[in-house]
Amino acid sequence: MHPVAFCLAVALVLAAPQANACSCAPLPSRELAARSADLVFLATVDSVGLARVYPVPGYPLQGIWLTIEEVLLSSLPSLLSGRSRKSGRPITLHYVQGTACGYVFRPGERYLVYAHRTNGSLMDASGCGRTALAADAAEEIDWLRSRRATWVPIPDPMVGPQPDRVVSGTAFDSLAAVAAEGEARARRRVGMSMALNVCLLLALGVVAWRATHRP
Repeated sequence: MHPVAFCLAVALVLAAPQANACSCAPLPSRELAARSADLVFLATVDSVGLARVYPVPGYPLQGIWLTIEEVLLSSLPSLLSGRSRKSGRPITLHYVQGTACGYVFRPGERYLVYAHRTNGSLMDASGCGRTALAADAAEEIDWLRSRRATWVPIPDPMVGPQPDRVVSGTAFDSLAAVAAEGEARARRRVGMSMALNVCLLLALGVVAWRATHRP
């Protein structure tokens, strides 16, 4: 994208008023939700806070840290359902700070989570999906367990197959790696913004000099 167009797009996004509520389509069926998710699991929330990831400079992502108790369905090769069902692996979900459509997680609670990959490396869970408190989804959890053997995920035609970058060793979605990648992108964008500001100042200086040195 052209630098000026990029800066205008960012300005419009940052200037837009925050929505007070998220407008959701009708709740998807459990079949569709299961097949379109990258990972469906049971987990307990450890903490909620800000992650050191900045897709847009100055706007960090919110991080929800959970510990996976059971992988129900998975399209990620390193977290196949039925292989590490009681893994105790950590996972981090991310949301843009202030978003109205992210699911509201509370520390200490146990959840059934339908998670999706973003940019091939981040995971999120929509507040418009079937993510819910595990205590309120006992029947759905049993149904998911019964579908392990025959479950086939739906490929995303807009994205295509993506590498399994969210798994690093035994730690799922390594926050350090994601943070470093996000901060590198942020530095590049800040550098681009500074270069554009310098160019603008030089152009204004040239215009002012010409105006004061007319014959």
